[in-house]
Amino acid sequence: MGLESILHKRNNMKNSSINLVEKIKQLEADIELKNEKITSLKKRIKEYDEANFWENTSGLTNKKIEWIINKYENSKTERYKRIEFLMLNDKDRFKEESKKIFSLNIKLKKEEERIRIVAERMHISLEKQLTEKIIDDYNFYVSLSIWSNKEDCNNRHLVDLGDPFYEDESYGMFYHFTDESFYSDDWNEWKHRFPEPYDKEPMCYTMHCLWDHCNLNWQDLLDIDKVRLELKVDYQFFVKTPIKRKTNSRV
Repeated sequence: MGLESILHKRNNMKNSSINLVEKIKQLEADIELKNEKITSLKKRIKEYDEANFWENTSGLTNKKIEWIINKYENSKTERYKRIEFLMLNDKDRFKEESKKIFSLNIKLKKEEERIRIVAERMHISLEKQLTEKIIDDYNFYVSLSIWSNKEDCNNRHLVDLGDPFYEDESYGMFYHFTDESFYSDDWNEWKHRFPEPYDKEPMCYTMHCLWDHCNLNWQDLLDIDKVRLELKVDYQFFVKTPIKRKTNSRV
């Protein structure tokens, strides 16, 4: 093999080595970028949703979770833009639409007070039945569903008339461990954006859920015609099968 061939082969090997190093660096950069995206995604989940959101979405792909979060963030962005537009261009309409939202808020607050009494009685009864061994165990659930009679709203959410356009099965009210603050605190985090007198109006937790925990935009909130809160109980009864033990037989 001539000197020229040797030098050519060495250069090829050197170039291949450089290319391999570059590919490894690019791969490492891609992995780091992917990890940063996952970290950022988890951070956004913590910032924008309830504490149990990550657990609820653990079976979904990161792409699906990102789609959910983006939809949620976009709905909040839309509300910001809608409020800013109304504040600058149509204050009378802004006040009228705010009135409708806070009218729903007042009704939901009254329902919270009514349901709390029922839920507390249910918990007392369930624990009594458990103590007296009338039941073996139970599960207590609360769900929140909303409906609209407006065709545009149902079309936006791809549901038929008569079906809820939003459902929340992890709504965190009326459990025996629910903190008093859920019932008594003011959950209005947008006071500075509402017109008078609604900038001073307290917001109940249920309205806060619809406002801050859902992917509903401004028009969705205005289109709500019915809200249903459900208390559900699963009564559990267990039967244990005795374990058959083998006995040693002597011949």
